[in-house]
Amino acid sequence: MITHITITATFPQVGHFGDYHDIDYLADELNKLGMFDQKIRCAEVGFSGHYWGVFYVGRKPAKAVINKLLADAGFEPDEDED
Repeated sequence: MITHITITATFPQVGHFGDYHDIDYLADELNKLGMFDQKIRCAEVGFSGHYWGVFYVGRKPAKAVINKLLADAGFEPDEDED
């Protein structure tokens, strides 16, 4: 029996992780699986008790776009976070 799964995702998107290495790890694993037609890139974008990363295709999103994604996801920067 062959099962086909279609996965769709919109980029950019943010996520939070216990370790900043996990941000790169997830992007690498997604690229290894070849689920998307383009290379997924990532960057660490904040810390608030855990690390926040942005995942994108092509050029890194503008800071204003990243800040909006973070705010929508409930990110609240630590007092010493710039």
